[in-house]
Amino acid sequence: MRHPRPGHGKCRPPSQPKPSATPPSAAECTEDTLPKPAPAGQAIPDPELGHDAEIYALAVRPGHQGHGHGCALVRAAAADLSADGFGSLVIRVLAVNESARRFYTSLGGVLAGKVPPDAVCYSWPEIAVLL
Repeated sequence: MRHPRPGHGKCRPPSQPKPSATPPSAAECTEDTLPKPAPAGQAIPDPELGHDAEIYALAVRPGHQGHGHGCALVRAAAADLSADGFGSLVIRVLAVNESARRFYTSLGGVLAGKVPPDAVCYSWPEIAVLL
């Protein structure tokens, strides 16, 4: 069932410019240079990439994708994290999940590197671009 609101489900990044910092290429990243999962309710700062918050996994059931739920979840998390003083964000995704990778790119995320064995990270060095 499609959502009844016109235009709903089209998640567009805010009009703010993307950060100018160029993230390292996937080949330059190693497991040691990417954020480690944080215990629930905590963040582990990563001085190499400068991200202080991480979403380890985010999923929307396939039948509910394309209705704006993923966008709403990412933006709500970004708003809460920003309100708590976090300034940057990284989200892990399975490397083979092309639709999720396109989704994070559509939100302004940039590929920050690989996380062995089978994931990649998308980053927002300035979490404010998601608000």
